[in-house]
Amino acid sequence: MENNIWEFGENTVLDETPYEILDKYASQLKGSTGFIEGKVTELISDSRKEVIYALYLVVPELKNYSYRLIEVVQPNAFTFYPVTMKLFGKADGNIVELPKVDFKNFEKQLVDFIKSPVTKGILQSLKTHIEIVKKYNI
Repeated sequence: MENNIWEFGENTVLDETPYEILDKYASQLKGSTGFIEGKVTELISDSRKEVIYALYLVVPELKNYSYRLIEVVQPNAFTFYPVTMKLFGKADGNIVELPKVDFKNFEKQLVDFIKSPVTKGILQSLKTHIEIVKKYNI
C-alpha cells in the first residue's frame, strides 16, 4: 500500500480566513440595521496574483446602492495572513490603509472600524437617504 501524498501539516488550518470573518459581519448587517444588507466580494488580481475581498453595504431601498466599506488584500491565494486592510471613509480619498495585519489583530481592527464614528456616520447617511426617497417617492 502506498503512502498518501496528500497530507497536511498539523498547523495548516486557520480558525477563520479573512473571507469568513468578513462574511460573518456582513451577515449581521440586516438584523442590526433593518435596512442594510452586507455583501462580500472576491477578486483575484491578474497583475499581482493578490486576492481582494471587499465588504459592501447594500441598500435595497435605494435601488441596491452599494458602498464599499472595507477591502482586504491577501498577498496570494495560498497565504491568508498578513493582509492589508483598506478602510473607506465618507469622502473620496479618505482611505486608511493598514498593512501587514496578522490573524490575531485582523478581527479586532475590523470590529474597531465597524464601531467607529466614521462607519456610524455612513450608516446614518444611508438611513437619511432612505427617508428622503420614501418621503418624496423618488
